[in-house]
Amino acid sequence: MAVAVRRAPIYAAKLAMAYARLEDQGSISADQMRAAIEVVEFATRCTEVLCDLQATTHKQTADLESKFLEWARKHPGGSLRRMQQELSRYCGDSKVFNEIRINLERSDQIEIRHEGKRRLVYLPD
Repeated sequence: MAVAVRRAPIYAAKLAMAYARLEDQGSISADQMRAAIEVVEFATRCTEVLCDLQATTHKQTADLESKFLEWARKHPGGSLRRMQQELSRYCGDSKVFNEIRINLERSDQIEIRHEGKRRLVYLPD
């Protein structure tokens, strides 16, 4: 968060300069500086909210990934369909399930093997 807003004072000064230029003034007035500071403070609050939302989303994803890995540990060679049925209460819908499954496959944390028509879930060797 600190990295995202550390340049806020510089942006306030630049915004105040833009205000002065738009109003054809050679220098920044106190009102222009005050307005610029208010805009940057608002932007800082918005940034805090967005960072909090991102952290929450990341935590939810990490929690789901942990549940997937735990299921795979408990059910080596279990069917992907059974996994989806058992974890659906956590995922909410198949889109979320598939996003988490694909992320775990791409990062080599789980393996989906095709045996006939069945897709089976394993932890990598």
